[in-house]
Amino acid sequence: MKKKGCDIVLVCTNYFVLRAFLMPMANFLNEDHSINVIANITDDEKAQLIEEFELNIKFFILNIQRKPNIFLDLICLFHLVKFFIKIKPRIVLSIMHKSGLLSMLASFVCNIPNRIHFFTGQHWSTKKGFSRFFYKIIDKIIIFLSTNILVDGNGQKKFLVSEKIAY
Repeated sequence: MKKKGCDIVLVCTNYFVLRAFLMPMANFLNEDHSINVIANITDDEKAQLIEEFELNIKFFILNIQRKPNIFLDLICLFHLVKFFIKIKPRIVLSIMHKSGLLSMLASFVCNIPNRIHFFTGQHWSTKKGFSRFFYKIIDKIIIFLSTNILVDGNGQKKFLVSEKIAY
């Protein structure tokens, strides 16, 4: 039975990743839980998702950019904290680096009991020098702030452990 308020918030920066990874999960979870989705999508993409998946979930558009931008990132972080304080979700699940960092930080600050990040690849695996170091630190911060980590396969898990990102 669905409870009043919000059970789960899904956070993503990209329409295609949202559609391929999170919407099938939302479709399953929506049977027993209330779902909110926060994503950097257009109104047209939002309408397509609602029509295609026939879900009774709420979408909130937030301009989470994939590339670092301290000013915009701080604005997004502020909006996420404000949103989490307002709806008090039990679970926040993120996918992708930027949405993971911002949503895990906001949910940590708001003391959300279940903070889950879904790793589907490492942006830094092909980088060199400072860029590689910077993005690896971001992944370590995401893991530190999360209560649970999901990976898309054993290869991903082995890679994260071999790189000393996860243990």
